[in-house]
Amino acid sequence: MLSEIAEGREGSNSPGVVVGSTDAVEDEHLAAEIEQRRERRRRKIIDELFETEKTYLQHLNRAHKVR
Repeated sequence: MLSEIAEGREGSNSPGVVVGSTDAVEDEHLAAEIEQRRERRRRKIIDELFETEKTYLQHLNRAHKVR
């Protein structure tokens, strides 16, 4: 996705498009946003795995008590 954005800027000569250090700042901002989304997704997956394992253990304990 970043390469598509970069390609779109290279060919643009329209007013309002600033080429130079602003692009680097925008790229860093975009990369930081992507990293934050990945971290949230990773945290959500970890939490889901933890809750699933916790529920599994609770069910095992119940089954063991019933025996």
